[in-house]
Amino acid sequence: GRTATTWWEHEGRDGAEAVFVRESELYLGMCRRWRDLPKPTIAAVQGNCIYAGWSIASAMDIIIAADDSRFLPHLSEFFTLPWVTGPRRAKQILFANRPLSAEQALDFGMVSEVVPAGRLTVRVEELARQIAANDPALVRLIKGAVNNVEDTMGFVATIRASQAYNVLGYHGVQGHGDEDDDDPTTVEGKRIGLVGEALDSSRDDDGPVRPGEAGSTQS
Repeated sequence: GRTATTWWEHEGRDGAEAVFVRESELYLGMCRRWRDLPKPTIAAVQGNCIYAGWSIASAMDIIIAADDSRFLPHLSEFFTLPWVTGPRRAKQILFANRPLSAEQALDFGMVSEVVPAGRLTVRVEELARQIAANDPALVRLIKGAVNNVEDTMGFVATIRASQAYNVLGYHGVQGHGDEDDDDPTTVEGKRIGLVGEALDSSRDDDGPVRPGEAGSTQS
């Protein structure tokens, strides 16, 4: 079988340890490396950007979203939402557990720009050319300086600590008492259930959560 990490073997382990090691590398580790790439990165988002999808997108420097996109962040391994929206709005989004439209994500500061779906690729390529026209060394220095601001404020430390909350939330709280709870892939199955609940609730309610609106909490 595939080994998810070389620094801490997870195969043959039981319970939370297996989940923690596997997800620390597959999700947290990769997202951190993408975020720290010296070159600027752009995420082009269309359709549903949910849980791990948001984690990947949020690791990029710039997010351009099609106007038909929907966003559903959660207590993920790469827990960037409080840094992106601020703590109060992050709590509002996470407590409600309902998808945000592209325009709502823009209002919350989660994306850089929203464009018509038919212009998404064109806009991303246009922006990439604008960035590429600048001095590459200077662009890398700018990215390093901006990332360093977050790092000095504690970004890396809080992201690493949040991974423990993530494992406890999905493997401990959500999975407590399940017969197959020792299987790391079971956790991912539970997430799929939470996503389904969130999408169903958005159909039953008036729509995605808006700034200033608490919404219904999924338990």
